[in-house]
Amino acid sequence: DANGNLLQLVRGQVMGWDARNQLQHITTVQREDGSNDDERYVY
Repeated sequence: DANGNLLQLVRGQVMGWDARNQLQHITTVQREDGSNDDERYVY
């Protein structure tokens, strides 16, 4: 992104960042039916 944060760790593993550039979530497995495996982080 514009702040230099990675948007994907590997193909299909989307990473989401907050305004303080802290990792908020990562999608470890993305499925077409919508039941993705996500990890969420709280600091």
